Amino acid sequence: MLEDELAVMKPDLASIDAFRTKEAEYEARAGELRGVTESRDATRGEYDDLRKRRLDEFMSGFNVISLRLKEMYQMITLVNHNPEPKFPNARP
Repeated sequence: MLEDELAVMKPDLASIDAFRTKEAEYEARAGELRGVTESRDATRGEYDDLRKRRLDEFMSGFNVISLRLKEMYQMITLVNHNPEPKFPNARP
């Protein structure tokens, strides 16, 4: 019964060959896309690492500057609150 239906249908074998050709082209392009995607992801990872390193270095420098500024401010405020006159022997 199936053979009778197949004989009546007369399938186009050229379309099957065309499908196989298109499938092979698709697989090749899909492989190329995977390679490009992997390359992009690797580059993005390097970029993120550099961005994090830059932020870490900036924050390190910022903390050093902040600490030094705090020390300077404390020194200035301690000097200004010193009750001793600068020139104890000077007469007004």
